[in-house]
Amino acid sequence: LCPYTSTLDTADSTGCGAAQRDTDGDDVMDADDLCPMTQPGFNADANGCDPTQRDGDGDGVNDAMDTNCPNSPAGSTVDGFGCAPSELDDDSDGVTNDLDQCDNTMTIWSANPDGCAPEQLDGDSDQIADATDQCPNTPAGESVNTVGCGLSQLDSDNDGVTDDLDAFPLDPTEIADSDGDGVGDAADFYPRDASRSVAEGGLSMPFWVVLVIVILVAIGSTALFMMRRNGRQEEGYDGQFSSEPAPAEDIYAMAGIEAATETTITETETDVQAQHSNAMAPSHATINEHGQKTWADEAGNTWCQNPDGSMMRFDSESGAWVPHQ
Repeated sequence: LCPYTSTLDTADSTGCGAAQRDTDGDDVMDADDLCPMTQPGFNADANGCDPTQRDGDGDGVNDAMDTNCPNSPAGSTVDGFGCAPSELDDDSDGVTNDLDQCDNTMTIWSANPDGCAPEQLDGDSDQIADATDQCPNTPAGESVNTVGCGLSQLDSDNDGVTDDLDAFPLDPTEIADSDGDGVGDAADFYPRDASRSVAEGGLSMPFWVVLVIVILVAIGSTALFMMRRNGRQEEGYDGQFSSEPAPAEDIYAMAGIEAATETTITETETDVQAQHSNAMAPSHATINEHGQKTWADEAGNTWCQNPDGSMMRFDSESGAWVPHQ
C-alpha cells in the first residue's frame, strides 16, 4: 500500500512505514503522533493529541477538564478541576484561598489583606467581634459587656476614675469606701471606722433633708392660706382695710349717718326698724348694682345700707357682713 517507504522506516504488514500511516485517523502520521490513540472526532493538535490527552500545566488534570486553571503553578496541589488554592477565591473577598485566613467572608464586608473582615476578627480576644467592639484593647482575661468593654475601660459616672477602681461607679461624688461600711469616704465622718459614719452628737443628712421639706411645706401652706383669705375679702367688698372695727355706743354716729329726725333707739324691733328707715348714708357713699349704699367711716369700718334702710357692717375677722341690731 505504501510503495515509497523510506529505507529508514520500518514497514508494517501492509508495506507502510510509520511516516506513511495514521492509525488513529487524527491527521497526524504515526511517526509524529505523540498520542496514538486519539478518539475519532476529537481535535488533535500538531502532536496528534486532543485535550483529553494533554496536560498543559502538568498538574495531573487533562486540559479537557482543566479549563478554569490551565496554568497552575508547578508542584501545586489542585482540585478535581485542576485549580490550585492560589487560583481560587471561594468567598469572593478578593483574597485567594492560599492567603485567605477567614473563610466564608460575606461580599458586603470589607476584607483585609488576610481575607478577614472586622466581623470575623477579635483583636483583643474578648469574644466580641471587632466590628461591634467599642473597646478594642481590652486587657486579656477581663470580663466585658455586650459592646466589648471591661470595667477598666469604663467610667460610668464620669468622675475620672474607671469602674474597676471606683467603689461607687454610679455616684460621681464618691470614689472610695475605706472602711467598707457602704458609706463613701466623702460623706463618711469616720471613713476608717466601719461602726459609725455620722458625727458624734450630730444630726444625719436625712434629718436635715426632712427638716427642709417641713419648712418648705409650712411656707407653702401659709402662702396658700393668705391668698385664699385675700380672695374672700376682695369678693365681699371693693377696698381692704387693715384696722379692726371699733365699737361705738351710737353705730349711726360711728358710720357718719345723719338722722332725719331725732329718734331714741330702743330694744324693740319696731323702734329699730323706724331708726333704720330714718337713717341716711353719708354723701360720699356709693350705690352698687343691688341698690345698696356702701361707704367707709373714719375708723376704717365698711358699712352697707340696704334699700329697706337696714344696716350691715363688714367683719374683717370672719370675712362676712353682719347686721347691726
